[in-house]
This record gives sequence, structure tokens and C-alpha cells, in this order.
Amino acid sequence: MTSDHSAESDLQQAPLPYLVSIAGNVLNSRWNALLSQEHGVSVAGMNVLLALSRGSGTHTEIARRCRVHVSTLTGIVDTLARDHLVDRLRDTVDRRKVLLVLTPRGKKITERVGNVLSEAPPLTPSLTDPEHEAIIRAFLIDTIEFDEREATRARIADTESGEGR
Repeated sequence: MTSDHSAESDLQQAPLPYLVSIAGNVLNSRWNALLSQEHGVSVAGMNVLLALSRGSGTHTEIARRCRVHVSTLTGIVDTLARDHLVDRLRDTVDRRKVLLVLTPRGKKITERVGNVLSEAPPLTPSLTDPEHEAIIRAFLIDTIEFDEREATRARIADTESGEGR
């Protein structure tokens, strides 16, 4: 048995969460290469830019959109601000709030990457089949939404138990 056949067999027997994790690593590497080489932005930075392309928000709001902890977002935003892709602006109504907004340069990069994504060839052969793409898309969205529901339940439980204060 060749090592390629053995690796294929191992994947066939692997648990689904393992496969999702490995596939995520593969896709993340491809995405990172494209973004860093052609646009000078990390995957995490691009996720923030894409989140901001749907509207400005506070650190907490953007962290929630990106599914990262607020403390993780701070370093990403520091880099994006240093590169003049994001600005931090004081909220005119509540001066304690800091809003994150795309700069014109940030908008331009976000639009360019959006165009690349819409014109890019499929990531895998199975994505050329609309039925396969719909199944994969539904799985990914369901996974993200499930995580959001669980996070909301945890916040409610913490608040009700007094831990959220």
C-alpha cells in the first residue's frame, strides 16, 4: 500500500471535526497567501475589514461579527490602523465609545479582495456542483449560528447567576 493510499484511507476514517479542522487549515493557508502576498493583509485583518464593510461598530460589535475575543481584536485593529486601513473614531453621542471605521484605503482593499473572491476558481472540485456548495454552505452557517446561540445562552446564564456583573 502506498503512503498516498494510506493517507486517503486515514482521511476516510477520520472523525468529521478533524476533517473540518484540517480543511480549515488548508483553506486558511491559501487565503493567507493570497491576502498577504497580493494585498499586504492577514486573514484576521481581512476578516475585520470585511466585517467593517457591513458598517462601523465598536470593538465589541466587530469582535462579535468576527467571532473573536475583544482582546484578540485589539492587536488586529492596531495593525490595521497602523497601515491606515481602519480609523478609531470617538462616538459623537457617547464619547466613551470608540467606533471602528474603514478608511478609503481599507474600503479599496476590501473591494479588490471581494472582486478576487467573486472571480476566483472554486476552492475544491466539489464546489463546482451547486448542490455540494449549498450543503457545505449550510453546514458552515449552521456551525457558526450554533456557536452564536451557545455563546448567547452562556452570557444569559452568567448574567442570571450574577457572574456577568
